[in-house]
Amino acid sequence: MKTPFAKLLGSFLLALTLAACNSGGGSTNNPSNFPNCTAPGQFVGIYPIGGSANVPDSTQFVYVASSVTLGGQYQNVIGVGGSLFPGNSFSQVPLSQVPTPHAKPGFANPIYYVTALPNLSSATTYTMLLNNTNSANCVPVQYLQFSTQ
Repeated sequence: MKTPFAKLLGSFLLALTLAACNSGGGSTNNPSNFPNCTAPGQFVGIYPIGGSANVPDSTQFVYVASSVTLGGQYQNVIGVGGSLFPGNSFSQVPLSQVPTPHAKPGFANPIYYVTALPNLSSATTYTMLLNNTNSANCVPVQYLQFSTQ
């Protein structure tokens, strides 16, 4: 669904999301009339470890764990400096590909996924959000935040 209309709609939704996330007051509530996007099961970022500082800016991937298989409609959204940028979808990987140290998921039988990142800047905080592209009116939700060296 890479039509010009779909791209325009995606840009509009990211702009809407940015406006919703930039409502001021530090609230974590979704101020829009749209529901938050949700994963089909439990979902957690495991590398870099959430809240980490001094993550090398050479980091090229984010790894996550899910309690169920993710469909291709799930996309990473990257938040930096008050702006949101569409990222890539997730690809399943074996645990042996997840760098250490990484967070351990708090649920049984996790399925591991990776998503690529753009070039990262030094001394910058990045927020990873989960988007469901099959739900045109959902607001991506944060699952991971880290800062680079």
